[in-house]
Amino acid sequence: MGFTDEVRDELAHAPLGPDCCRRAETSAVVRFGGSLHLTGSGPGWVVTLTSGAATRRLHAALTQLLAARPTVEVHQPTTLRSSSYRLSLARPVLPALAWLGVVRGDGRPVDAVPAELVATAHDSAAYLRGCLMVAGSVSDPRSPPHLELRVSGKGTAAGLRRLLSRCGGRGRAQRNAPTAGACTASRARPSAPSSPALAHTAPSWPGTPRGCAVSCAATPTAPPTPTGRTWGER
Repeated sequence: MGFTDEVRDELAHAPLGPDCCRRAETSAVVRFGGSLHLTGSGPGWVVTLTSGAATRRLHAALTQLLAARPTVEVHQPTTLRSSSYRLSLARPVLPALAWLGVVRGDGRPVDAVPAELVATAHDSAAYLRGCLMVAGSVSDPRSPPHLELRVSGKGTAAGLRRLLSRCGGRGRAQRNAPTAGACTASRARPSAPSSPALAHTAPSWPGTPRGCAVSCAATPTAPPTPTGRTWGER
């Protein structure tokens, strides 16, 4: 397991917080880890994750927030890829995606961080936590501290950079491809993050300055390993 995977597992074990934080985190996970699937019975939305703990957390959140139980497939590891989990939202998906700020009411995608979901510092931290669990990478502790969040739109990347700043970090947005953007935080300020929620859930390592949005104390722990081909009660 790489260091980024350990960080994602640690974030998936963080306290859930109030419903507003859970909605913000769920919005980020569904958006940055999901994709639209067109089927004969209508559009569907599938979220792909690499962490069993993050998958269980998302399953519980969607069940509570949307009163609908999504289905989960477990894909066993191969020689070319690690194990993964595919979580399918219950249909109809467009009203749920609109409520989570992923699409507009007419079904068009939103290239922005939903302002109504990140109005406070703790909601901003929850949104960043969700993004990191599916679309982020963190440098190894032996390297200079570096966090990268890869997203698909320029407006979204700019919004994530503003969230990093609100939580006490400093980042920059850059365009890596015609359809992709990256929000990067590579250096830290000497002060501690302003958000207790993010400080609780972000990793740290000895000898690096604090203050980047992902540079505060947490000790990675391995989650329980799910078994079986389909999702059962846990």
